Amino acid sequence: MTETLRRLQEDHLNIARLLEVLEHQLALFAEDGDVDYEVMEGVMEYMRRYPDLAHHPREDRVMLQLQKRDPKAVEKIGDLAGEHRRLKGVTERFATALENVLAEQEVSRDAVTALGRDYVAQQRTHMRMENERFFQIAERTLTQADWAEVDSDLAQTSDPLFGPKIAEEYEVLRDHLLQWDREDRDAE
Repeated sequence: MTETLRRLQEDHLNIARLLEVLEHQLALFAEDGDVDYEVMEGVMEYMRRYPDLAHHPREDRVMLQLQKRDPKAVEKIGDLAGEHRRLKGVTERFATALENVLAEQEVSRDAVTALGRDYVAQQRTHMRMENERFFQIAERTLTQADWAEVDSDLAQTSDPLFGPKIAEEYEVLRDHLLQWDREDRDAE
């Protein structure tokens, strides 16, 4: 497996963890429970930044290489760049709703919960398609030379939450994830 593909799959695992945390916070929000808004805000800030600045451009570059190597294979995947643009809109709608809650604006708890749950579901559906189709087709189709070309075109952007150096704005979220992991291990 190439470094690019390994990194994309690792990003998906990390995003899946964040979606679990967000889903838990949404359940608390729906029940008017003790929500950690700083954690929710951190998840959405990360999802607004890292996927659009690093993850999706890397996937889009792999897709361009696939298009050059085997256009028929690309047909099995569909419009990945369009899907990324659509997901950006879904992300913005939910993030804006959350910002309205944090600004103490009059918002419907049910509407915000529905937007959040839809956001989580669409992200999971998108990643499942990429994991089951896109990544497998790319791994089977692209040559080492293709992967080298993809790698040479991409800036090596460090993940600000899961990378070697945690950005200051994600420290609270990182601490929450570590606590979440400890609780999961203790429950087993």
